[in-house]
Amino acid sequence: MPLIFDQGSKDLQRWLDDDTWTQDLVRMLHPYEGELDCYAVKKEVGKVGNNSPDFIIPIDSSENKSNIANFFTKTPSKTEVKEEIKEEAIDKSEAALDNGLEENNAPMPDVIHPQHKRKHAEFLSEDDLPFRFVRSHIETRPLETIDVYTMKLQASDSAKAMRVVRGLRSKRIDLSYLKRIRRTTPSDDKSSGDSAEMEVLLCSCETPIEDIRVQLEQNDINAVPQRTKVSKWPALSQAQYDEWSTLWPLAWRVPAQRKVEMEKKEYEECEELMASLFKEDAVISALAYDPEQKQVIARAQDQRAEHPLKHAILELCSSVAALEVVKRLERPDAPSQYLMTNLWIFLTHEPCMMCTMALLHSRVTRVFYAKSMPKTGGMESNYGIHWRQELNHRFSVFAGWMESSATLLDEDTYV
Repeated sequence: MPLIFDQGSKDLQRWLDDDTWTQDLVRMLHPYEGELDCYAVKKEVGKVGNNSPDFIIPIDSSENKSNIANFFTKTPSKTEVKEEIKEEAIDKSEAALDNGLEENNAPMPDVIHPQHKRKHAEFLSEDDLPFRFVRSHIETRPLETIDVYTMKLQASDSAKAMRVVRGLRSKRIDLSYLKRIRRTTPSDDKSSGDSAEMEVLLCSCETPIEDIRVQLEQNDINAVPQRTKVSKWPALSQAQYDEWSTLWPLAWRVPAQRKVEMEKKEYEECEELMASLFKEDAVISALAYDPEQKQVIARAQDQRAEHPLKHAILELCSSVAALEVVKRLERPDAPSQYLMTNLWIFLTHEPCMMCTMALLHSRVTRVFYAKSMPKTGGMESNYGIHWRQELNHRFSVFAGWMESSATLLDEDTYV
């Protein structure tokens, strides 16, 4: 006989916890004394093996999407529709963040400085620049896959297929970076017409297969869902797109904010600054440059012969801090900001972890360096401090500029 318990009752807990048959359990076998709601449900309830939360929805209720009465209810107002769209967008954004899909997790290259961008100026593209943009981990990560359900249909059934897709749409799993349909008939075969075959991406494999079968039956589609591997993440670079879209087509375009180019005149100014580092006697040198004022704020060299903590970057921070003290004494009412806000840093070698964190806390905008330090560097070589999404600041890094001019240091040296 079926048992009916009140939600959260002690009897329910006892029934679930006890492993052996006891007299207490026997006493629970009695007629239900409360009132029961009786209503018609879907015919799928009676089939062995079927299981879905939709089965308990009354056929004549507003929750049942197949209820014909719902078509004659009051049409939602524009305000209600806008609110629904807004909530859906928020849910989608939260799902993207949970899955690590939010593009803002990567640093945005800002090679075109807003103060310097001029009309009719000549620009150098990334391929023409003599340094490389150090991309974030999510722009260089290898292919990872997840399983999704797909099905093969005739092109004439595309409208039905889209209704199924909408019915299975999940707010928790974001698949918006994947195209929903791909042709399996060659695109140059124009004779196939509506008989052309296509493959439709339905939903993630976390969706119960019973829910998919219900949607297929409601839309009069006779197809068998099958598992297909697709990219787990959206492509953020051309290389990722070319590789990952071989599994399943991706919705992608070149992000404008990741287009690395530099105004030629600005590049020539920066080239002089970079070259000036190698005219000094010190092996490791650095300078801070204000792109808006077009002036060098401070220069520093490695001074570890005097003290083990006098790295070039820490000495540079100290020099900028001393100038900031003077500035604030002269203008106490001037707005305060982080030590190196909007400054560009040029240095001979990739800074160590300690110095990289000093730059992050100082809120620099860009860093240019000549030679990477594979064992001790804190940017390109290890940790990628400049793009860590768990930190509260990110900045752009460019490496390999005038690399041959930089002194070859011992690989264990912390710059």
